[in-house]
Amino acid sequence: MYKFLLLFTTRILVVFSMAFILSIPQYVVSQGINKVDISSLTVIELSEMAKSMEFINGPSENFANDQTNNYYVLSTQDIEHKFVTFYILEQSYNSDFLVNIGSSSELELHFFLVNKVHSKTDLDIYTEFNAYIDKANNALENMNQEQLRLWELQHNKFTAK
Repeated sequence: MYKFLLLFTTRILVVFSMAFILSIPQYVVSQGINKVDISSLTVIELSEMAKSMEFINGPSENFANDQTNNYYVLSTQDIEHKFVTFYILEQSYNSDFLVNIGSSSELELHFFLVNKVHSKTDLDIYTEFNAYIDKANNALENMNQEQLRLWELQHNKFTAK
């Protein structure tokens, strides 16, 4: 009986310990401490982290950091024309420091990482995204409907051709 009780107590202790350890990263993220390694999270998990963000700095926000990277989310919910979104994403693909790590199309959120070796501040990243938006809006103003249609056909990497 004593062995059974000891074995049962040990198992319960192990289960509760594992549950506690696994809950720490979520607690750290929910507390806004931004010290969690998010490299293994899926786009769905990233979306859950970012969908309650207020985006006070414009359409992009730093939402997490780890030892090697800063992670940013770009919200395209308020962008009226899909050309602007495609243009922004294409510009980010050409960046030397922004790495697109996924998108949530239903929430219109796009996730990026910036390796810390680039020494980019949050302001640098916000300015970069705002510059992409300005370039996209300027390009949109200078295109007619046919040019716009052809550009989207050539550059929309999110649909099958």
